[in-house]
Amino acid sequence: MAGKARNLRAIAETKAPAVPTRRTPSSTSEWRPGYELDGESGQLVTDAIPDGVDVDWDLIFRHWNLDPELWVVVDGSLRVNAWEGPTTEGARIFRQYKATIRRRPNASRPSVVDPVLDQLARRRPRRADPLPDGPHAFVCAWADWQVGGHGTVEEFVARFEASLDAVAARARRAVRAGASQLVVGFLGDMVEGVDGQYSSQLWEITLDGRSQRRMVRAAEAKVLTVLAPLFASTTAVAVPGNHGRSGPKVLTSAHDNADLECFEVVADKLTGSGFAAAHDVTFIENPESVVALVEAAGTQLLWVHGDQVRGDPSKLIDWWRRVAFTRWQDADCGQILLAGHRHHLRVEELAHRRWLMQCPTLGGESKWFAELGGGTSQPGTLSFTTADGAWWGLHVD
Repeated sequence: MAGKARNLRAIAETKAPAVPTRRTPSSTSEWRPGYELDGESGQLVTDAIPDGVDVDWDLIFRHWNLDPELWVVVDGSLRVNAWEGPTTEGARIFRQYKATIRRRPNASRPSVVDPVLDQLARRRPRRADPLPDGPHAFVCAWADWQVGGHGTVEEFVARFEASLDAVAARARRAVRAGASQLVVGFLGDMVEGVDGQYSSQLWEITLDGRSQRRMVRAAEAKVLTVLAPLFASTTAVAVPGNHGRSGPKVLTSAHDNADLECFEVVADKLTGSGFAAAHDVTFIENPESVVALVEAAGTQLLWVHGDQVRGDPSKLIDWWRRVAFTRWQDADCGQILLAGHRHHLRVEELAHRRWLMQCPTLGGESKWFAELGGGTSQPGTLSFTTADGAWWGLHVD
């Protein structure tokens, strides 16, 4: 019999078909060609195969749209049903096979994500979602200059001028993109001070207190005179820092502070000169709080220096939660908390549209801060665009 057997494909080239015509089961058999699967295994019944034709299971699997790379016949499960039937060439033996099949143990399985991955592969880039409707606000936060400390005056001026040029360029791009309001915040520690912040401070300063304040006033005025004319309106705000105190403790009030004094003089100068009226500049000076709440195109910005808590920066988040819970100074209304003091950039989402933005310093390296483990950071000024509680385009320049 083996000598007469020929390969199934060879038979297909003569008179015998590759997959013979189905037959009506004999009275002694209920086998019907087909298969049934139950998860990883099932039963398969072949069509009638003429005697002398090799059983090609790969071809049989493909005939029933089963991948032979994924399915295999279980050893010992094969059963045979044979009979003699008429053909045009006379009587011939036919056989029908029934076997248990199962998925190959290490075969790859079709994944439910394949259609999605195919869709992603075919996807082409589309236009980005439009920005929020209505006016946008461009925000820039100037923090921890500490003028007179951590390097020479010339070094500070070089950093300040480079930062202002970069922020102004971003401001012009923001205006072209739809920003009409400018919000400028001075987050405290704009001066270095001359006594009381750390033990070696007096021996490291390069300017006395009067010169520090003059330099800060000139720089703050420069920020406003360069940026405000680009926008339809400007809001300027300042909060007091610990370096602005006259000593290690608050001797009179939290607002008896060099940071606020400098801002107040700038406000008086630009108001008296007519600049503020000509460019719709509003100065926010809160005589009763160390925080300030400012609306920027529908986004509530809460400004604070950040020395309300000591130690780990996460404590500032806990402080915000506490004061927001008690509705202290409208702290619960803030959507973005902007803080300085810690010299490093940190942006963290606390809840839906509740963000902490810790702003970097524009000052030089603080030996005292580095020795405590704070290290150094990239100096610069934080800026971004915001509207209706959303923000985008955050940069440090």
